[in-house]
Amino acid sequence: MEAKLAFAQDSPPLSIISAAKIAGVSLTMDPGLASGAVPTLHFNSGDFIHGINTILRYIARVASVSSFYGQDAIQASHVDQWLEYAPVILSGSEFEAACSFLDGYLASRPFWLAIVCQLLTLQYGRILQVNVFLL
Repeated sequence: MEAKLAFAQDSPPLSIISAAKIAGVSLTMDPGLASGAVPTLHFNSGDFIHGINTILRYIARVASVSSFYGQDAIQASHVDQWLEYAPVILSGSEFEAACSFLDGYLASRPFWLAIVCQLLTLQYGRILQVNVFLL
């Protein structure tokens, strides 16, 4: 299903654009929203969805890449959990506790490390990539 991604020209949602490219999801770009506007994905049917995480979840669900959103509902929920937890990792006062939790969680799930790092890096960019590397 072809969709149009609308966003503010001064803040393109790189996580959405990158995830769509990796997932094989075709998007038309519309950088015409006002500065500070929330990215919106418009469909030919007239439906639309708002927000970076919501659009990322949509892309993961319709990806042509096998297991992009996990292999079952539990794995998909783990992806959702990390998308929700990522902002906490970036906040200064919570950073140490978040890193400790992340370290403990991933220590018992080594197969998740690459997936979590990829998703968080897509969402929050190079700053998080460096922080995850330091764990």
